[in-house]
Amino acid sequence: MIVQESEFSSICLQMGVKVACLPQINGTWCIACRIDHRTAYLFDDIADEINLQQVGQKSPRADLYLPGLHTIIEVRYRKNNKKSFSKLIGEIAEDASLYHADKKLKDARLVCFLWDHTCSTQEHAKFNEGVLRIQGIDACVVVSSPSFM
Repeated sequence: MIVQESEFSSICLQMGVKVACLPQINGTWCIACRIDHRTAYLFDDIADEINLQQVGQKSPRADLYLPGLHTIIEVRYRKNNKKSFSKLIGEIAEDASLYHADKKLKDARLVCFLWDHTCSTQEHAKFNEGVLRIQGIDACVVVSSPSFM
C-alpha cells in the first residue's frame, strides 16, 4: 500500500496495514513497517523510476533502486490474462539486459517482483523458475492479490 507518511499511523489502525511505501520529499521512497505501536522505517533511500544510460535508441528506466544494497527491483503487475507469463518473462529478460548495460549498475543485484491479480497460482513456480534462469536475476518474488490468497 502506498500512503503519505502523515497518514500512515491512522491507516494502520483503521485498516490493519502493517507495511507501506511512503513517498519522501526528495523523490525517494521509504518502506515502513508497523510493529505494535511503533513504526520502523526500512530502506529510506529507495529511488523510484531512475533513468539509466541510453542503449542505442532505447532509454531504459529502473522501477526501484536501493542504493544502499546496490539492488534494482523490477516490478510487474499482471492484472488480467491478456499478458501471458511467457510475455512477462521476455520483458523481464529485456529489462535485465538493459539494466546491466549501464556502467554504474552492471554489477547491481536484480530482484523481480510480480503482483499477480489473475489468481494463476498454478503458474507461479514455473514463472519463478524461468525468471531465475535469466542471467543477472538474483531473486524472484510472486505475490497474488490479497483477494485471491
